[in-house]
Amino acid sequence: MKKQRGFTLLELLVVIGIIGILVSIGSISYTSAQKRARDSRRRGDIEAVSKAMEQYNAENAGSYPADTSCSGYESYLAGGAPTDPKTGVSYISDGDCDVAGSQFCVCALMEVEGTGNAYAKDVGDLTTCVWSAVGTKDYYCVQNQQ
Repeated sequence: MKKQRGFTLLELLVVIGIIGILVSIGSISYTSAQKRARDSRRRGDIEAVSKAMEQYNAENAGSYPADTSCSGYESYLAGGAPTDPKTGVSYISDGDCDVAGSQFCVCALMEVEGTGNAYAKDVGDLTTCVWSAVGTKDYYCVQNQQ
C-alpha cells in the first residue's frame, strides 16, 4: 500500500482557525495601541495650548484672549493651533474663552474611556472645567492658571 502525503482537511481547518484567532488578537491590540497613541498626542496638544495661553497672558497685561473663540494664542505655537489627530477638528471651540479675557477651559475627548483628568465643561459656563462629578473622566482639560 502506498502512503499518501499531505494534510487532512481537519488539520488544515485547525491551522486556519488558529491563524484567524491570532490575527484577530493582533488587530485588537493594534487598534487599542492606536487609541492610546492618539490620546497621548491629545494630552500633549492640550498642554501646548495651555502653555501658549499662559504666554499670551504674560505678554498681554494678565489677560487671556478676550473673545469666545480664543483667537490670538495661536501665534505662541510653532505649528499653529493643534487639531485632533483622528477628526482633524480644532480643540478650541466657541465659548472656550470668556469675553473679559479672564479665563478659559480647553478640553479634548479621550478615546480610551476614563483616561482623562476631567468630566468636561460646565454646561452653564463653557470656560469652566468640571474636575469632580459622577461618572468617568473622559476628557483631558486645561484651565487658566492665573
